[in-house]
Amino acid sequence: MSLPCGSRQPANREVNGATATILSVTPLPNTFHSNVSHKAWYDLYDLGEFGHKWSRPTIWGHKESSIRLPNTAKNANVELVFDAVLNHKANADHTERYPVVELNPEDRNEVISEPYEIEAWLSDFATREDTCSQVKYHWYHFSGTDYSQENRKRAIYKIIGDSEEKEWCQYVDTSELGNYDYLMFANIDYSNPDARKDVKNWGGYAEPLEIFLDEMDHRFTLFDFPLFENIFMISNFPYADLRIIFEGALVESKPLNAVKFVMSHDTQPCQDVEKIIPEHFKLLDYALILLRAERYCGVETRAIRSTLIFIYFLQWSC
Repeated sequence: MSLPCGSRQPANREVNGATATILSVTPLPNTFHSNVSHKAWYDLYDLGEFGHKWSRPTIWGHKESSIRLPNTAKNANVELVFDAVLNHKANADHTERYPVVELNPEDRNEVISEPYEIEAWLSDFATREDTCSQVKYHWYHFSGTDYSQENRKRAIYKIIGDSEEKEWCQYVDTSELGNYDYLMFANIDYSNPDARKDVKNWGGYAEPLEIFLDEMDHRFTLFDFPLFENIFMISNFPYADLRIIFEGALVESKPLNAVKFVMSHDTQPCQDVEKIIPEHFKLLDYALILLRAERYCGVETRAIRSTLIFIYFLQWSC
């Protein structure tokens, strides 16, 4: 998810010869260790202000540095895009016992055990007391996890609440692993009203792309993963038809809210959405997305590595 802020004036900064108008910033909130992926969320509200998990700074420094960033970008006529992950939390402060069932890791709809209790890390996720938010997370705010502290077993555990299994979100990709709601760590259950309220208070909540945009009055831009899937399929299979590359993509239905991209940190080897685009096809892919009139395109440069530089392009007309 991307939350744009700041100026939309023409940019006056160049990166490798390309004029950059929008800079994507990887997640700011504090993580549970400096050498752990920024996706390992602990507390959305901490931008380097609280002493969470033995460290006050985030991977981007203290809160004061984070506050200066938008002003610096605005002075350079560069818009910021905040890359936020709202799907899960990690490294809770305490363990709790609760009932679960194990699922087939290759099909998250298939139960492979009888219900039983485990002890796992699903309590609190904040040591700032009631500052910013009064919500204290517990096991019933989540629908699944992947680690049992008792026997140190890793598995896909679906949490049972109120004597029945919780349900995965149905507005997700069901063609992979049965249901792709669960990704990693402690999966937030957005059917819980406290969880919904807390994340809305922070700034947004997770829903399918088009429904989410409609409900949020199109105030967000979203990474167009359906388009990326099309690019991946066409790039890796012979006899592909480029005329259908935009079919079913977000850019086709919501062009002004779609961020088009060919690769990102999430698609690299060993990441959750690992899908490699062949080098010989990337130039054609970039031509397809950059020569459209819509606002946002993501170009990943070697100099910037996993930071996406967003560039305005005008579509040529004959």
